[in-house]
Amino acid sequence: MWIAAAIGSAFFAGITAILSKCGVKNANSDVATAVRTSVVLAMAWGIALLTGACAELPAVSARSWIFLILSGLATGAAAEYGQTGADGIANTGYFTQRRGGHNPRPTITL
Repeated sequence: MWIAAAIGSAFFAGITAILSKCGVKNANSDVATAVRTSVVLAMAWGIALLTGACAELPAVSARSWIFLILSGLATGAAAEYGQTGADGIANTGYFTQRRGGHNPRPTITL
């Protein structure tokens, strides 16, 4: 079963890069990231609600909440501070641009 999950994960990771490139062709990369993140947020809460995992939410300790929030902040900061994506192209986030970083506008032709 884990092999099927690994193959599925690799497949979706691959098409994520392709679809996001198509999506940001004529859009601001920060707006595109916000839209994708909103969709992921909705899906994550939907799965948690459908599986009944939300019932366990009150059992999460204060320490766990702190680390989950810090992890989320670190994820957002990594995206904005110029983390290189899977395609090897530097992120075009706000902080990268403010530091005078390279601002590539990759396009994909289908």
